[in-house]
Amino acid sequence: MPVRHDTGAVAVVTALAVSTFLFGVAALAVDVGQAYLRQNDLRSLADRLALAGARGLPTISTAVDRLNSTLDAVCASGEESGPLCPPGGITATAWTDGDPGNGEITFTTGDGRPVTSPSTPAPTLRVLLPPATVRFGLAGALGFGSATIQRSAGARIGTPLGSGLLPFTVTPADLTSGRLCVGSARSPGCVRPHPVSLPRQDTADPQTALERNLRTGPDLPLRQGFSDRTDLTQALTRGLLEPEGNRPGRLIGDTGHGTLTLGGHAGIDATDLFTGPTLLDPFHAGTRPLWSLLAQGRPAAPENRGWITAAAVRSHRLAVLPVVDPELMDDGNPLPVTGFRYLWIDRLDLRDGRLTGFTGFLVDPGYLPETVSGSLTVGPYLGAGMPREAVLTGGG
Repeated sequence: MPVRHDTGAVAVVTALAVSTFLFGVAALAVDVGQAYLRQNDLRSLADRLALAGARGLPTISTAVDRLNSTLDAVCASGEESGPLCPPGGITATAWTDGDPGNGEITFTTGDGRPVTSPSTPAPTLRVLLPPATVRFGLAGALGFGSATIQRSAGARIGTPLGSGLLPFTVTPADLTSGRLCVGSARSPGCVRPHPVSLPRQDTADPQTALERNLRTGPDLPLRQGFSDRTDLTQALTRGLLEPEGNRPGRLIGDTGHGTLTLGGHAGIDATDLFTGPTLLDPFHAGTRPLWSLLAQGRPAAPENRGWITAAAVRSHRLAVLPVVDPELMDDGNPLPVTGFRYLWIDRLDLRDGRLTGFTGFLVDPGYLPETVSGSLTVGPYLGAGMPREAVLTGGG
């Protein structure tokens, strides 16, 4: 009987099988790559919409309107289609109906509690896009027909803090003076603020305690009544000039206007509010110079909104002070914070290399723009009247 030689046939079959497998793997890789690119596109869109919505916070209806305006522009340009761009757009009702299948916007308070009433201010939101389906092509031969992708992003509004929250307070009466002195009352019109922190335990000398507050920040814990603002604690525990660990002092660093050396301290931000080329909007210049209005504690008139530009929030010289009302102080509420005021640190007092005080201007936040960007530090939302900045809080 003749012998049959099947080796060639087996080789052909094997080659076809391997080729088919490799073709399927390659097809799957191509389709998965397309899905990955689509996922990145949706993540970028979610970030874009979250920021757009956050710029309308804390008013929920305004946030939804701004988010939808951005999405409408995306759809009109042809960047997106399908579930993201239904006829008439995604309504405010659909965004907030609790159904993730058609997309969802949720709002929360600063400490993460849900906000369900449209009339309640909310500083934080999260947008979940409607699910998008990516149809596979050649990978379908391996049983992979499609993939569903759904991306989300969060954003919040916060108050730009400049170099941070200083460990002192002012009263409503102090605001009328305009000028502020810490450590010395030698300059006319200066007021001496009250430390926010508990008295230091390592010295009985008030001047030494004050200097240590200035150099390295206050002792903790904070007084009851302010300790619930735990997200501001880090902003308090930092001095003006001396480093803490790997962090320089608040006033150390060049924000575009050069640095100077005082009392042996190098690298101090040399920004001057009144001469900096980008800090004041020339179209807001009135018959009286800004420094005169600030020195007299004059609040900003509506036409002066934005006289101090958003570039000021990038300077180390700008900081924030809590405003407390002494008439509301009692044993149960020893530090009633009723608002916040900006402070522009104008002059530093140094003796023998020691920072002993500073002089500055109290700045009504109305002189700054309503919304800003690029701040050194974006803190929690400190309430109406303060400038706002929208920042992303993470995606998914």
